[in-house]
Amino acid sequence: MRKYKRFLIEMGLTHERTKGGHESWHKEGLGRNVTLPSHIDPVKPSVIEENNETLGLTKKQFIELFYKLK
Repeated sequence: MRKYKRFLIEMGLTHERTKGGHESWHKEGLGRNVTLPSHIDPVKPSVIEENNETLGLTKKQFIELFYKLK
């Protein structure tokens, strides 16, 4: 979970709020916020896929960017 949050920050998103068991991450110019369930660790692949769609990333792009993080 921690590494995925670092990935969101690297992508230019900022944590906007937490409500219930979900975090909302914002980036200017996105059609909608990225939602991250904070009560589930690790993050489910389906959540990552949905967030990648919002960010305009392919699976390959996500993998390349995510695994470059330390």
